[in-house]
Amino acid sequence: MSVVGRGTRWRWAAVGIGVAAAIALPSVVPSAAMVLDRASQPAERPAPAALVELALASSDVAHQGLAQTRGSLGLPDLPRLSDVPALFGSTTKTRVWWSSSSAWRVDTLSLNGEVDTYGFNGDTARWDYENRELTFVVGQDGARLPRADDLLPPQAVRRILAGLGPADRLEPLEDRWVAGRAAAGLRVVPGDERTTVARLDIWIDVGSGLPVELHVVGRDGFEALESRFLQLDLTQPDEDLLLAPFPRDARVDRTTTPDLAAAVDLYAPWRLPGSLAGLSASRSLLGGTATYGEGLVRFALLPLAPDLADDILDRAVTAGALPLDPAGGEAVLVTSSVLNAVVARGSDREHAYLLAGFVTPETLEAAATELLADPPPRRRP
Repeated sequence: MSVVGRGTRWRWAAVGIGVAAAIALPSVVPSAAMVLDRASQPAERPAPAALVELALASSDVAHQGLAQTRGSLGLPDLPRLSDVPALFGSTTKTRVWWSSSSAWRVDTLSLNGEVDTYGFNGDTARWDYENRELTFVVGQDGARLPRADDLLPPQAVRRILAGLGPADRLEPLEDRWVAGRAAAGLRVVPGDERTTVARLDIWIDVGSGLPVELHVVGRDGFEALESRFLQLDLTQPDEDLLLAPFPRDARVDRTTTPDLAAAVDLYAPWRLPGSLAGLSASRSLLGGTATYGEGLVRFALLPLAPDLADDILDRAVTAGALPLDPAGGEAVLVTSSVLNAVVARGSDREHAYLLAGFVTPETLEAAATELLADPPPRRRP
């Protein structure tokens, strides 16, 4: 199958990257069998499988430091995608104070100022210093677009490792120093040809199990994402640093749907199928969005409102996206190094979808064809 040109594919990969990154990766809930007693670990370098277990058990390792994330997809700013293009298309520096998975703070630093995100007992608060805006987001169980804290080495690595499949291969990598700490290297090689990821190179602090560096490389050899600590201190941060500010002059808002993906998950009308393209749903179908697959073969399905679907399809065709010819509607294919996306609309002009993930174009095309051939019913009368 042919693909669109490099300039076009970078532009339109932005449409799906937020959904793919935020929804397709599983929640980090390691099973009891995966959690190791750190006190029982030997002094020598752990085997790759033990490193995975250490990393999965590190969500409550206290730390503070400075991290850098570099996305190399060159994504432009597009409406309704929040800060996603900047996260995946440029270099982002973040300062983190992490007490536990239920008490943390991450500041995103830029030339224009900073935006601080606070996590507390499953809720978050976002403080935009320059615009004097404080937003409380209640609950984080549903779909949402990725934030800067999702791409920090510990969070990103735990999400990836929690989704490993039985066919994925673990290999040792040469150890290295990261942010002044000795880290053991681990390479993950996907075992399913339907994924676009060629390898994941990870470094983990052995003493604590905390992931400290990550590289995501596509099958074309292109490094799509790098995330690593520049400074790191494994100490408990001051409790006062974890409290969100409440200035009198701030504009305060409270919401349960902070972005496009969250809104669609709550309000999308269709009852999505239990499987697509031979992959079973891997996330609850009670919401309006879904993910399909397991391990590193996973894609997200986001129903689109008709007007939004019209806009995306028109822009994609104008930009040179590859038209597909499914029965029961129309669709276009958008490709990048690791992310592929299909935008599809049924002939009834009511059913429309965005499918995106780190899977092959053929997988997404098959899923879109099934959706258009057998449109799902409404999930509410």
